[in-house]
Amino acid sequence: MLLIREGTWTTVQEDKPDEPNDDWVKKDEKAQSTISLSIEDSQIVHICKCGSAKEIWDELQKVHERANLSNKLYLMLRLYQAKLKPDQDMQNYIRSTLKIVERLRGIGEEIPNFHIAALLLSGLPDNYETLVTALDARPDNELTLEYVKGKLIDEYRRRSDSSATESDKLVSALKTKFKRKAAGAGSTPRETRECFFSARNQGT
Repeated sequence: MLLIREGTWTTVQEDKPDEPNDDWVKKDEKAQSTISLSIEDSQIVHICKCGSAKEIWDELQKVHERANLSNKLYLMLRLYQAKLKPDQDMQNYIRSTLKIVERLRGIGEEIPNFHIAALLLSGLPDNYETLVTALDARPDNELTLEYVKGKLIDEYRRRSDSSATESDKLVSALKTKFKRKAAGAGSTPRETRECFFSARNQGT
C-alpha cells in the first residue's frame, strides 16, 4: 500500500527496462528505500545484494511465501482443519481462516469464495447445526462469502447476548436468595404458646 501511495508499485511489478530513464531510476530507488525501511533488520541479509525494488520484492517473497508443494500442503491442511474453538470469538475465527486463504493466494493457489464459505461452515461445532441447515436450504446464488460471514457473526452475537442475559438473571436470582437467607438467619423465631384458659375456669 505504501508503494501504491508513492506511485512506485510498478517498479516492483515490472521488469527493469533495458535502458531505464531518470524517472524510473528515481521511482525504483524510492521503492527500494520504502521496502528496506519497512522490514525488520533481521531481513536485510536477504536483500543486501539486490539491485532493484523488484529483486528485493522477489527475494523476500522466496523467503516468506515459498510456492513449493510442501508449503502449499501445509497451508491447505491448516485451512481444512480450521475449527471454531469453544472460547473463540467468531470474528477471530473468520479472520484467521481468511488469513490462511490469502497466504495460499499469495503463492498462486486460488481458493473460490464458495469453498471458503463452505469451509467456514464445516468448522462450526455441532450446536450450530440449525444455522447450517437453514443456510443449506437457501439458493446457491445467495450463499456468497459475505452473506455467510454476516450470518455467522449475527448468530454469534445473538448467542452471546442471550448468554449474558441468562447470566444476569442467574446472578439476580442468587442475590435475591442470599438476601432472603440472610434476613431469615438474623431474625428471632416466634414463640408459640397454647392458652388453656376457658370460660368454665373463669367461673370457678
